[in-house]
Amino acid sequence: ADELMAAARAQMDPESAGWYDGTIVSPNSRWLIHPEEFPEGRDYRFRVVCPEGVSFVSGVHRSGGIYRAPADPLGQTPRAAFGNFSLAQIQVPGGMVELIYQKGGLTIEDAQMVAWGRTRVESVADYFGKFPVDRAVVAALPSDRRGTRGIAMGNGGASVVFLVPRTMPAAQLRISWELTHELIH
Repeated sequence: ADELMAAARAQMDPESAGWYDGTIVSPNSRWLIHPEEFPEGRDYRFRVVCPEGVSFVSGVHRSGGIYRAPADPLGQTPRAAFGNFSLAQIQVPGGMVELIYQKGGLTIEDAQMVAWGRTRVESVADYFGKFPVDRAVVAALPSDRRGTRGIAMGNGGASVVFLVPRTMPAAQLRISWELTHELIH
């Protein structure tokens, strides 16, 4: 775990890996032990057991406690998160979004964060007539950047890493469109 945390702190890039106030976010290829190449058409599977006080979530397809995805694009998989974060499940027609965020890492209150996530997810479900995937993970994480930044990843599931300035007012986040844009991807 210490090596993963050190690597995440060194990267600090939502397209690769990062450490965000107690949460490590990265693609599976950064922490899973795997061969350099998989035979074509093969899947990889994994299960994660965390110590008490640490949570895990991944955008990779999940059935029960087992995650599974095609092995071919392992470096471009949905993101996974380890750490001490808050989790809200947002159910919409067609699917469910697991919104994780850093409690206390942002000036926005929990209820406001969940309401913002719900509004964005519902707008995408309304646009398509239903949410386009059965399950996705959205990681809203604190950032020292001035503006928001997001990246959507698929290939065996769906996730969005969305960086929110630490001091962004709730009113400004409420009118932002960037998460809707990333969810449409």
